[in-house]
Amino acid sequence: MTSQTIQKRSPNIIVRSLITFAVAGVIGFLVLFIGTLFWWCTLGFKEALVRVERLSYQETTWVRALSPVTVRRVFWWSDSIEQAWKPFISRTQKTAHQLQEALDLPLQALEEALLETNFPAIAGMGPTLMTFFAHTYRLGGACLQVLWLKILLCLSALPLFILMSLAGLIDGLNQRAIRTASLGRESTYVFHKSLPLARKTLFWVLVVWLSLPFDFNPTGLFVGLSVLLALVMSTSASRFKKYL
Repeated sequence: MTSQTIQKRSPNIIVRSLITFAVAGVIGFLVLFIGTLFWWCTLGFKEALVRVERLSYQETTWVRALSPVTVRRVFWWSDSIEQAWKPFISRTQKTAHQLQEALDLPLQALEEALLETNFPAIAGMGPTLMTFFAHTYRLGGACLQVLWLKILLCLSALPLFILMSLAGLIDGLNQRAIRTASLGRESTYVFHKSLPLARKTLFWVLVVWLSLPFDFNPTGLFVGLSVLLALVMSTSASRFKKYL
């Protein structure tokens, strides 16, 4: 019964994590897009587009710089990871270029549809509507590209998160073994409260970072989150009451 319950709950945790990450991405995109619309209304379309494209270029430089450095000179296969990261970066840039070309196709189709319409009122408003939709669409595409690059930065930090999680787990299990050997008190309250709190904290930090309309070095953010994750894993493992 216990094994069946664990097998049923494991996919739910994975699904919830994916849904949480997807919701954070959607909220971050909407906030970033609203910020670019504010720039459009106050500074003009060209300045807003230049700022978003500058942000996209800066995020691209961080993707190049923040290769998986956390495993360098730590494991014997670190050189293989570093060599495999370079073609991944080139494919990422190629994919971003293809994404930009794909986003231009609906604009061309919309322009042709407005030109071929049989309604004079719509045909007269065609250039104005086309300009409005084109500007909105280009800003949305630029924000989507920035979001894609930030997601790649999160993926590049996965080795750091994994190493810190393992360190926290080992430290927590050692603390649990010491407490069990000394007949210390066991409680599941901290275990059940620490994980939801950490998940909510990670969610809102991720939302804020994805929606930021300016660039900064995410190394400090990733290091801080990894330390927080290690503390949560250590606390959770040390307070886990059931036998392993």
